[in-house]
Amino acid sequence: MGNSDVPRRRVGIAAVERPGRVAVLDTDRLAQAPVILLGLAADVWRTVDGSRSRDDIARELASLWDTTPGELTEVVAEALDALVSCGFIERVRSADSDQ
Repeated sequence: MGNSDVPRRRVGIAAVERPGRVAVLDTDRLAQAPVILLGLAADVWRTVDGSRSRDDIARELASLWDTTPGELTEVVAEALDALVSCGFIERVRSADSDQ
C-alpha cells in the first residue's frame, strides 16, 4: 500500500473488537472462518477509517507502542497489505495525492 493510499474497510466486513484482539469476518464468504487479529495487527485494524494514510497510522500507533513512527512504518505497511490480501480493506486514493 503506497503512502498516498488511504485504507478503508470494505462493505460487508464485520468485526468484533476486544482488548488486544479483533475477530474479522467477510459476511459475503460465511464459509470462511473469521480471522483473529492480535496485538499490533488489531491496533492497525482499529485505525483504518478511510481518512488515515499508512504514515498517519504509524504515527498514531507509535506512542501506543512506545516507539517511533519510522520504526512502525514497514510493519504497518505489511499489516495493511495482509488485510488487503484477505479482502478486509481496500485502497483508496487520497484526495491530497491528486493535488
